[in-house]
Amino acid sequence: MSRVLIIILCLLGLAITGYIIFAHSRNRPVVCPSFSKSCNIVLDSKWSRVFGVKNEITGFLYYVFVFTVTGLSLTSDNLIFVLKGLVILAFLFSAYLTVIQSKKLKHFCFYCICTAIINLLLFLIIMLR
Repeated sequence: MSRVLIIILCLLGLAITGYIIFAHSRNRPVVCPSFSKSCNIVLDSKWSRVFGVKNEITGFLYYVFVFTVTGLSLTSDNLIFVLKGLVILAFLFSAYLTVIQSKKLKHFCFYCICTAIINLLLFLIIMLR
């Protein structure tokens, strides 16, 4: 059951990050739900990149990795160790970015909050397995 849930969460993460990548590649603003008009403020802030790479690209690659490891049931000890390490980093980074949205930007991105929730759930599922 947890494997299916991980795959579903990864697909949601891929859809969200894929949409943001698509919008940015077309030089279009990211369309957020009507109650959250701050997505582009957050997505275009100085915190939207790490080492010059947009966070949505890093996130997309992260979800591809977790999906692949889980979907193919790859169970080597080294791979599981790397997976757990990445899940911890993703969770901590999402928490950090949520604090940045709250304290520094004072704006929230609907999609960023959704991926933070996805990362929290992945963290809980994978760490409690």
